[in-house]
Amino acid sequence: MIVMKFGGSSVANADRIKHVASIIKAYKEKRPAVVLSAMGDTTDHLLEAADQAVLGNVDVKGVAKLHEETAAILGVEIETINDLLDELKQLLTGISMLKELSKRTRDYLVSFGERMSVRMMAAYLQSEGIEAKFYDAWDVGFVSDSNYMSAELLDEVWDNIPKYLTEYKEGRDNAIPIVTGFIAKDKNGIITTLGRGGSDLTATMIGAAMKAEEVQTWKDVDGILTTDPRLVKEAKPVPEVTYEEAQELMQIASAEALNQGENGMLLVMSVVINRVSSSEYPNTIHEVIHQSHQFYTKGMKSAEITPEVHMALARLEMGNLYPELVAFERKDNNALDVYYSEAFTHGDHTFYTCKH
Repeated sequence: MIVMKFGGSSVANADRIKHVASIIKAYKEKRPAVVLSAMGDTTDHLLEAADQAVLGNVDVKGVAKLHEETAAILGVEIETINDLLDELKQLLTGISMLKELSKRTRDYLVSFGERMSVRMMAAYLQSEGIEAKFYDAWDVGFVSDSNYMSAELLDEVWDNIPKYLTEYKEGRDNAIPIVTGFIAKDKNGIITTLGRGGSDLTATMIGAAMKAEEVQTWKDVDGILTTDPRLVKEAKPVPEVTYEEAQELMQIASAEALNQGENGMLLVMSVVINRVSSSEYPNTIHEVIHQSHQFYTKGMKSAEITPEVHMALARLEMGNLYPELVAFERKDNNALDVYYSEAFTHGDHTFYTCKH
């Protein structure tokens, strides 16, 4: 089992959704669980609608137009999305009457983006003959505290998720789970959001709880670049970056990179390392993000991996943190040269240690 996370720009419109669906289909045999953000600028549009509602103007046309037009192009029925749009209009009407937007209400409001996104993707996959089922995160066990706008997941989530996804992982259920990122519910059943980078946390939490082979973070850019490609056309991909370096980039540039909550979870430190790939160019090798300064380098040998692998595998042992570091050299479009040691086992997991 793997986990694939796609951000909002990767599912911003019908063409992007079709493209992402083709990537999901290509990984079908690996039993992917898919985590999605809201489509494009939907979250911003929801907040704009809330600001207007505070002023007494209730309008969901902007949000509705994007999803209705996308569904029409994809040729899918959106009854469940229409239900959500009705619910959204009721919420905005309430905001207009109270003339205020609390943190709790804001979390409820922005959740509509992710909830509509997963329904759209699941419907399109089904229309393409691919078994898929949408899940709001709480339907697969995501429970948080009540710190609205920046909620922390509770420890019980570790046990909850396998209850819902083990049948899929073990092949007894073949419907690909399409799960909302970024959101959860507290103990009282109130919707919460997980703060900046919340969708990445959702994906990695699923990967950790399910002992997934890897978590893939798909972007619409060529991975982590040396600078902002919108400003500098010559920006180049960084082939390898440590967690510490990625955190520093996030802090300096306020970039969406990693999530570290108050409870110390750094991408949950699961049995997997995070792969940064491009949804625009799915056959391109991009970054390996690894925990630095802890290496095993013995018995090195080389092996060739085809582009279908996309990225050399890496594994982490939660707590003990035995990482696999991968050094690769692109020789041509058909092969990579990867150097790694013999595999060794620790507990229930198999690890590889690689030369950097």
